[in-house]
Amino acid sequence: MRLNSLLPPATELADAAWDEHLRSEGARREMFVRMLRAESQLENLLQRWPGVIFNQRADFSFQFVSPRIEEFTGIPAEEWRRRSQPFWQVIHEADARDLQAQCQRAARTGELVTSTFRLRHARTGQVSYLLEQRQIGRAHV
Repeated sequence: MRLNSLLPPATELADAAWDEHLRSEGARREMFVRMLRAESQLENLLQRWPGVIFNQRADFSFQFVSPRIEEFTGIPAEEWRRRSQPFWQVIHEADARDLQAQCQRAARTGELVTSTFRLRHARTGQVSYLLEQRQIGRAHV
């Protein structure tokens, strides 16, 4: 599943057309309601999605990660956002080298890469299998 925002990027919101559109009280109210709906739908998705939704930086820390990551890894979401080390700490040692190669291939080609690998829970040691689809995003300037 791929999520795309219905709202324009912040850089486009500054353009004259949006400035003009948002000058009226009705347009600002409409935008506010749309944003509340979008946030509500995202929160609902995060609560019901059986996996983890995330946006990962190049250093393997997370810009965003849903709270369920702690259930799978034993490491709180806040820790995932602050540091890059947790990612490689929970990857099963037998899968780390292959996963690194797949991440490098995704970075090189920009193609969607599907991987199956194991995670080891940091507290319990329980092993879980993970199916991941990764596509390296290009920086927007």
